[in-house]
Amino acid sequence: MAEGGSLRSAPSPRSGRAHHLPLAVVVATRGRPARLRLALRSVGAQTSGPREVVVVNDGGPAADTDPVALAEAAAGVRVRVVALPRPLGQAAARALGVDVADAPALAFLDDDDLWLPDHLQGLWRALEGGADLAYSDAEVVTIDRAAYPERVVERRLFALAWDPAFARRYNPVIPSGVAFRRALLDQAGPIRPEAGHHWDWDFLLRAVGAGARVARVARATLLYTVDAAGDNESARTAEMVASVGRLAGSHGLGALAPHTFRTMLDLPEVRDRLAPSERPWDGGWPPEAIA
Repeated sequence: MAEGGSLRSAPSPRSGRAHHLPLAVVVATRGRPARLRLALRSVGAQTSGPREVVVVNDGGPAADTDPVALAEAAAGVRVRVVALPRPLGQAAARALGVDVADAPALAFLDDDDLWLPDHLQGLWRALEGGADLAYSDAEVVTIDRAAYPERVVERRLFALAWDPAFARRYNPVIPSGVAFRRALLDQAGPIRPEAGHHWDWDFLLRAVGAGARVARVARATLLYTVDAAGDNESARTAEMVASVGRLAGSHGLGALAPHTFRTMLDLPEVRDRLAPSERPWDGGWPPEAIA
């Protein structure tokens, strides 16, 4: 295991779920235990849950990722914790989680995002239908985390039909909304930590270049959260500029401006491509099925 990380696991609680999908979920986290537990509750609420969740603690306090507490949050799903002695960054942490995960398919979930209960079921059906990589639509949800209780400030639909040419200018796939076959790693190569903030877009482009079949699930079952105060990884402008420059050079994309998924929705060329989508979320926070 890289960088001296330690691996801990907890037995799965009993669950009334009929079966688990042959899929593992990778979650990278550091210093956000309450958000992490809520994210894992959304995993535990899935109508078809994963085989396991691998939580990579990227140099944060060990108490934040106590495996017994996390297994309780993800009711019915096995949780394994990889504890890193120092921060390696979001891309490296996810790459390590992928290496550790034991399943023929993989999905990512950020520690501050949530899935509605049929999220994995929809992605799995797309993979069963022949896709190598599937992604769902999302709600971009701005949260006032300073309020008590937290409240929703804004919700915007993020729903972009798959177009490989468009994907070379803008990333239409939010990483917490994606699932893919593990075999795709053999074809496209692993998650590359050196890709930094744009590790997900880099992997998507390499997958497409390797001939991956991509499918969109036209249902907004991902709640992608944005802190109203700007406390998100993607809000670090200087790092984003450097990262998108490396991405553009690596894939021959020409000049690219850095955008977050939220700011993409302000661009006319993106808004013009928004596609119809089912929006099952009722707007409550946190969603009733998860809270």
